This record gives sequence, structure tokens and C-alpha cells, in this order.
Amino acid sequence: MRTARGYGSRFRQRPVIAAVAALAWALAAAAVVLFVPLGTRVSVEAVEAVEGVEGVEGVEGDESAEAVSGTSTRSSYTLLEEEGPSVLVVLAIPVVLALAGVVGAVTQRAWLTTGAACLLVVGVLLAAASIGLFFVPAAVVALLAAGWTAAGGDGEARQEQW
Repeated sequence: MRTARGYGSRFRQRPVIAAVAALAWALAAAAVVLFVPLGTRVSVEAVEAVEGVEGVEGVEGDESAEAVSGTSTRSSYTLLEEEGPSVLVVLAIPVVLALAGVVGAVTQRAWLTTGAACLLVVGVLLAAASIGLFFVPAAVVALLAAGWTAAGGDGEARQEQW
């Protein structure tokens, strides 16, 4: 069965499935970055200093060293706890771009799917030193969806009807 554009619905499923997978990965990556503790904070508090401690490494002969006793605490934090709600705007960008890829794949607008995938790749590269690596799989799958959308969904070159 051929549609008005000349392609059966089963051929359009591959780019749509890939675009939805990219969106799902972007949502999952945003959730992980938001709610999984990715940072550690260590604080040390000195309680008292003791003078005249012998047998300390690096101290020769009759020299005495000073030892410090105290407590240290270690805590973990999430990106949301550290940066506040403003980080939601930053994490919404790859999700919105992946959503635009889904819209482009469903409507077979290759320019929209390709543009969203390219912008997602640029964002991943720009943020690679921080959170960008979490979104690499979404960018790769979005590029696949863009290629399949541009090819008409079946991996073969699209034949334009005049």
C-alpha cells in the first residue's frame, strides 16, 4: 500500500522509532543528571592539636611533630541540589531537540529531524566536559533517525514525485 507521498507506513516506522528512542534516552539522561548524586563533598574539622608526637614519618631525630585529631564528613549531592532549579532550563534543551526530531520523523520533514540532530550533536560536543557525555547515545540515535527520514524511511534514496 502506498501513501500520498509514495511510501507505505511500515517504511516510516524506522525513523520514528529511532527518534522516539533518542527522546527516551534524552529524558533518561536528564533524569539521571538531575537526581543521581554525581558529586561528593568532603569537610574536615580539626578538634585539637597534640604536640610532641614521636615516630612521625618525615621527622628526624629528637624533633617533635604536631598531630591533629578531628572529624571528617563526606556527603554526596545531585546537580539539582547544587545548582538549583535553573538547571532544568539547561537540561530541557536536549529533550526539546529530541522532541523536535520526533516531530520531524513523524511528519517526514527531513530538515527538522536533521537540524534537531545536528544541534543535539553540537550541544553534546560543547558540554562534553560536564553533562554532554550522558546525551551521546541520544545524539547518535537522532542522527540515525535523521538519515532514515531523509532517505524516506527505508534506507534507500527517496524518489521525488514531480
